Amino acid sequence: MVINDYLKKTLARLEEASREEGVPSIDEEDGKVLMALAYSSHADKIADLGAGVGYSTAWLAAGAGARGEAVVYAVEASAKRFEKLLKLLGGVRLGRAVVEPVRAEAIEWLRGLPDAYLGMAFLDIEKVYYPAAVKELERVLKPGGILAAHNALFPTLPDEFFQAIKEGPWEKPIIVPTWAGILVTARKG
Repeated sequence: MVINDYLKKTLARLEEASREEGVPSIDEEDGKVLMALAYSSHADKIADLGAGVGYSTAWLAAGAGARGEAVVYAVEASAKRFEKLLKLLGGVRLGRAVVEPVRAEAIEWLRGLPDAYLGMAFLDIEKVYYPAAVKELERVLKPGGILAAHNALFPTLPDEFFQAIKEGPWEKPIIVPTWAGILVTARKG
């Protein structure tokens, strides 16, 4: 995985757009974690749930696209953010991964997917909805599929989220200690 000039320019545009739109985005350290997870997941279908204008999506696509053919679904509910996402990343290829913007509420979108459809999901929606999203991901992620959840350390996630991970079909999670923290687990097979 290489952070080439094209990826650097793409990330810079997305970071600037995030600031302009007042969209909180992950930091570069989190991005590198996501890129490594997407690369190592061998997933051909990845969802960025709560994509904003696409900064985290680009990291995921860069990792997946360095390994093989993949689709990264950038799921965003806000019309304003989605329009910017569509303009900046719609149909963009990073390596061999293509970005597919989706305007939808993340949980509703997950409910419409077939069982065991995704190989990886990055969860970064409103924190109160994390427990419900985890329940949907139990069905939608393939066995062995990776779940990465942002803000595992800061700000505090609902206790129900951690309980859902503990009680669901998930491997024992780890938390990558970035500033905000990324919880990483896999669906048991």
